[in-house]
Amino acid sequence: MGEKKAKKVKNIVFEGFQNSPVMEKLFSASLPARISYPLALLMKRVNECLEIYSAEKKKVIEKYCVQDDKGNPVIEGIGTYNFAPEKRHLFNTEFQELQNLETTVTWDVLELSLEDLEDAGVKLSPLEILSLESIITFADPNTKSESDHETIPSESDKVVQIDEQKRKGE
Repeated sequence: MGEKKAKKVKNIVFEGFQNSPVMEKLFSASLPARISYPLALLMKRVNECLEIYSAEKKKVIEKYCVQDDKGNPVIEGIGTYNFAPEKRHLFNTEFQELQNLETTVTWDVLELSLEDLEDAGVKLSPLEILSLESIITFADPNTKSESDHETIPSESDKVVQIDEQKRKGE
């Protein structure tokens, strides 16, 4: 592929990508292969980290949650765990430590152009862009080659031009 990038990412960031609407938006779009392939590789790596994090999260939850007579977690509703008041603080402390652990993730650098995404029908809000910046590098839309730049005189150039015009008129 290309240049490898190693980045430290907190577990809480991986958790944020789970069932993320912005990730759903990217993966449900019909993107060109030059975008979808590296994106799929990146998400495979993110999902590997998320799988490990989720297993550790489950261990922490089950360590402190209310358990039945057989030692199994008591789960109410859809995945709702209860915690005894005396264990709640211990759970919160260990869970926050887990969320804030940083994982060094190595992947091929994925630089996407917002223009390319928009051409493929994917429009991202500023908040969505910010949420993705921990794993994707977005090409700076203001970075253009010298031939693409329009020359606009600076304020100091205008002042010099005015002064020269005054001298010529005198």
